[in-house]
Amino acid sequence: MKKVIVLTAVFLLSGCGSIAEHSKGCYREYYQGTQKMTELGMWFFYPWLDVPFSAVVDTVTLPVDAICIASN
Repeated sequence: MKKVIVLTAVFLLSGCGSIAEHSKGCYREYYQGTQKMTELGMWFFYPWLDVPFSAVVDTVTLPVDAICIASN
C-alpha cells in the first residue's frame, strides 16, 4: 500500500514546477520551471524530487517556449 501512495504522489506532483511557470504565461528564458525548482531545492527537500520531471516537461515544451521567446 505504501508503494501505491508513493507512486501516486510522484505521478501527481511530477513536473509541477514547470506547469506552474507555464501557467503564468510566456517564458522569459528556457527551462524556467527547472530553474525555479533548483532554487527552491536549496531550502526544501521536495523540489529535488521534482527537478527531473520538470526538466522533462521543459524539454517537451521547448519548441513552444522558443516560439514564445522569439516573438517577445
